[in-house]
Amino acid sequence: MKGLLLIMLSLSLVCCKKIKENIQEKRAMEFITNGQWIVSSYLTPNGDKTADLAAYSFQFKSNRTVDALKNGILEMSGTWQDDQANRTIYSNFTSASYPLILLNATWTVTNGSETTVTATATVNDEIRNLRLLKK
Repeated sequence: MKGLLLIMLSLSLVCCKKIKENIQEKRAMEFITNGQWIVSSYLTPNGDKTADLAAYSFQFKSNRTVDALKNGILEMSGTWQDDQANRTIYSNFTSASYPLILLNATWTVTNGSETTVTATATVNDEIRNLRLLKK
């Protein structure tokens, strides 16, 4: 009897943990996909690239695609993937030219709020700093 009770309690805890993880994942997805994002800062050791991305806004979608809109018009779609455990977001615009190619990286989220995300990426031994603002 004690064994059955222990098994049921263990299964209950596992089930509750999975439900909690699903709720957190759903909230993160809603945060990312609700609204458009603009680049409010993009810094590299070679200079400030923010102005090069100023005409763009980005719409992340729940199907793991992201649209790059230049002055409100779709210029290119890419893909994205998040890893909540490691606090990273990978973005890729296949065959992108400058400046969208600047976003092709695995970004480690260092800070965030309801309207901003700050992240860093290392590309070719170069540390890049990105700040996104929800539009």
